Amino acid sequence: MSSSADFLPTERLARRVAAENKWLRLLEDRVRFRSGREAVHWKVDYAREGVGVIPLLENGRIILGLHWRYCTERWSWEIVAGGAEPGEEHAAAALRELEEETGHRAESCTFLQDYFPAPGLGNEHFHIYLATGLTPTGDAVDAEEIYTLKNVDHAEFERMVQEGAITDGFTLTAVYLAKARGLIWNAD
Repeated sequence: MSSSADFLPTERLARRVAAENKWLRLLEDRVRFRSGREAVHWKVDYAREGVGVIPLLENGRIILGLHWRYCTERWSWEIVAGGAEPGEEHAAAALRELEEETGHRAESCTFLQDYFPAPGLGNEHFHIYLATGLTPTGDAVDAEEIYTLKNVDHAEFERMVQEGAITDGFTLTAVYLAKARGLIWNAD
């Protein structure tokens, strides 16, 4: 029986940075597979790892932010998300993003899961947290990023998914993972 290593490129022949900015690099790699076949492989190389946090209120509702997403040219209701700065702990980044995007601090920030949303395209790595014990700070929410906030219960979340108002993969993955683990909406 062959191992998964039998299917990996054995040699990178060349690498070219096709484009880059402070968030990512688009790499064009020329590779040779174990079979001898050569191919071009594109990779999106992310500079920061993503953090997402579900802000859970005492009443069981979660806070979502409405974003205009330039890449999809549509509005999107999403959990809190952003990127960890180099050297920043993921939980600290999640709490920073929570405060910036919702104007709340949390007593507790529990790690739920990490995952790669599109491993065939790049090395983007997401870390999901659940924030509880929320307290409003009174600080303004980042108006360049968030248009408005909404507190939703389970029924409203499901309705928004069915209507296409929630299509963000980070949000869907995080919320359904937390629900499956009984951490939110388990009394519904």
